[in-house]
Amino acid sequence: MKKYILLIFFSALMIGLVACGEPSIERLKISLNPGVDTIDVDSEHIDSGAKAYYGLRKLDIEVISYSVDISTPGVYEIIYYATYLDFEKTITRIVTVVDDKVPDVHLNIGLDTIYVGDQWTDTGVTSDDQIDVLISGYVNINIAGEYIITYTINDGQLVLKRYVNVIEE
Repeated sequence: MKKYILLIFFSALMIGLVACGEPSIERLKISLNPGVDTIDVDSEHIDSGAKAYYGLRKLDIEVISYSVDISTPGVYEIIYYATYLDFEKTITRIVTVVDDKVPDVHLNIGLDTIYVGDQWTDTGVTSDDQIDVLISGYVNINIAGEYIITYTINDGQLVLKRYVNVIEE
């Protein structure tokens, strides 16, 4: 019985000595909570936050910077801050907003079979979405043949082709 009392006494003493150790920045731990860090444009972002401890003591976390713009694709930061005594630490969560939706783009109706020498007008494409269009290709109205006009939308996210036939009369 004396052995158990002595063992409990020494265990309590050791825990007390460890808890009373010299203050140190190494004992201040901060980490991110698991969460969704890549979201689609215009979708809700729920910040999962972070946690911090000094030894066994749980600390409050402060968000000192939140730059996530869910309406614009890009890479954003959330910076968390924890402090205890004179010790401070920060940790950064990177949130990526992507636009994976393929825009709804349509070729405009146009006269795409013409006789040699006739005028041809590129009627282009339309979309309800905001898009960037790179147009490539050339139609030689003086030489019979099949010509391809390529519309590359949003840096290759979508490619549409218009086939223009120049025929002999």
